Amino acid sequence: MKKKFIKGFENSKKVVENLLKDKEAASKLLDQAIKKTEENRDRLMQIKDELALLLRMLKAWIKGIIGIFHGKHWSLVLLLFYIL
Repeated sequence: MKKKFIKGFENSKKVVENLLKDKEAASKLLDQAIKKTEENRDRLMQIKDELALLLRMLKAWIKGIIGIFHGKHWSLVLLLFYIL
């Protein structure tokens, strides 16, 4: 299971690296994300408070205020943002 998760994370990392190099592909992905957001507006509204909390936690972590993300936790957070 751990190897499968790591392989998935590495694949996701490659996708993100390629998107950083290819603005056209990044633009298409952004358009898809916007479309999905509009199609799933009701579902997203249900989780907006939880997402806002997660973003505040990440901001605090980046500023060094809290130290909760390390190892598996950090990988999970990055995976969640990639999925969203």
